[in-house]
Amino acid sequence: MPGKIRILLALDGSVFSDAATDFALEIASRRECDLHGLCVIDAPGIRRRETPVQLLASYASKEAAETDIDLKRVSAVGIINRFRQKCQAKSVTATDEVQETVPFKSFVETMKSFDVLVIGIRTFFESTATNDHPGDTLSEILERTEKPVICVPERFRPVKNVLVAYDGSSGADAALSWFVRLALFDGISAEVLYIGDLDAGPAIVSKAAKMLGARGIANVQRIASGRPMRELRMASKDKDLVVLGAYGKNAISKFFFGSCADAMIEHGTVPLFLDHVE
Repeated sequence: MPGKIRILLALDGSVFSDAATDFALEIASRRECDLHGLCVIDAPGIRRRETPVQLLASYASKEAAETDIDLKRVSAVGIINRFRQKCQAKSVTATDEVQETVPFKSFVETMKSFDVLVIGIRTFFESTATNDHPGDTLSEILERTEKPVICVPERFRPVKNVLVAYDGSSGADAALSWFVRLALFDGISAEVLYIGDLDAGPAIVSKAAKMLGARGIANVQRIASGRPMRELRMASKDKDLVVLGAYGKNAISKFFFGSCADAMIEHGTVPLFLDHVE
C-alpha cells in the first residue's frame, strides 16, 4: 500500500491497551506511519447509569454522574500522558485525542480516516466494564467497521510467525488481501492453514501462498480435516499473529467467520488480524 499507513490506537488504560500500544509502536518505529491514539469516555453510559428513570429529575443523581465523568477526564489525561511518554521513548511522533461519546460509535466513525485499528482484545471503555466483565466495544466495532482490526492480548511480543486461516472464501481473501497490502511487519514467515475437504485443500492453500509470495513472505501450507476450532487453536500456539475473517451482515458468513473470531477472542492468548466480512 503506497504512502503512510494510518493507524488508530484504542486507549483505555488497561494492560490490554498497554500491550496494544506497544504493538502499534513496534510497527510505527519500523515503518512510516501516522499513529493516532484515541481515548473515549463513555459519558452517555455514565449519565444513564447514574440517572435511573425514577430519579430522572434528581439533582443529586445528575451531580453524581457529572462527578464521575470529571474523574474519567482526569484518568484520560493520565492515559494520554502515558501514551505520549511511550511514543517519546520509541522516538515515534503521534497525535492523540479524548472523545466523550458512545465508545464503539466513536471508533467506527474515526476509523473511516484510518487503515487499521489496534485495540486490546479486552476493552474497558464502557461505564459498566470491570476487570471481571470487560465491555463489548470490540465486538460492536467488528460488526460495523469495514477496516481491519488488530486485537492484542495482555502480553506484547514482536510479530515474526504468522498463521493465516484460509478457506478460499471472499472473507478469507479480504482478510489476507488487507494483511499483505498493509505490509505492517518485516521479516515474517507464515503458515497457511486450511481446514476442510482434503481434496480441495491443495488448490485453495496454493492461492493464499501465491498472495503471500508476491509480497516476499515465506510461507508453508498445511491442510487439516479435524474440528476447525481445535485445529485453529493448536496451530496458533506458537504464532505471534493470526489472520482471520471476522464479522459480516450476511447471516451465513457471520455464523462461520464470526464464531471462529469469537472463539479466538475469548481464548485471548494470541494477537488477531481480523477483517470485516460482508
